[in-house]
Amino acid sequence: MGLYVHVLLFLGTASFVNAGCPLIPAIANFDPDRFEGRWFPVEYLDTGATSLLLGSSQTCPEAEFTHTGNLTFLYSRTWKYEFGDAIIELTMDGTLSPISPNFPNYFESTMSYWMRAPKTRLYILDTNYIRHAILYSCTDYGIFGTIEMGWIYHRRQAGFTERRRTRVFGEVEARIPFLDTSKFIKYRQRCLGFGNFSTPAPV
Repeated sequence: MGLYVHVLLFLGTASFVNAGCPLIPAIANFDPDRFEGRWFPVEYLDTGATSLLLGSSQTCPEAEFTHTGNLTFLYSRTWKYEFGDAIIELTMDGTLSPISPNFPNYFESTMSYWMRAPKTRLYILDTNYIRHAILYSCTDYGIFGTIEMGWIYHRRQAGFTERRRTRVFGEVEARIPFLDTSKFIKYRQRCLGFGNFSTPAPV
């Protein structure tokens, strides 16, 4: 049960009609061939204790999307946990399948993380393909409340410059008002161990 909850909270789920979750805007001209490739999750959305726990315990996350045709992706995500001086690398693999041709940025995900996880929903809220993408999920648990998860992906591990980050966030908030961009927190990038940080220039 603990593993199931961890995977569910990490990915998030949502449905087309989900009373506790916002309406997700469609990206009618979403281009899967431009979206595929390597991305770096550089920030995560602070939605409470669970997201902070998961986000703060991870470093150097990477993701690879491979478009296999018809809006279907193979997906692999790696990240590292730090335990004292030890760094442990973990991997999650799966498939993203389209929900509807009318909503090409809506996906049903099937992931394996030590064991196969239940099918979930993942949404691409925004992307310019060459620099950034914003991914989002929302789960309505009824009387137990709603859980949101969100991530900013970037083509470079260093992420945005502050100037570009401010501009992108302003544009996103104007189009997606339910997303509070002030709650995004940067992942640590201790990619070579303690004291050795990855330092590519942000763009």
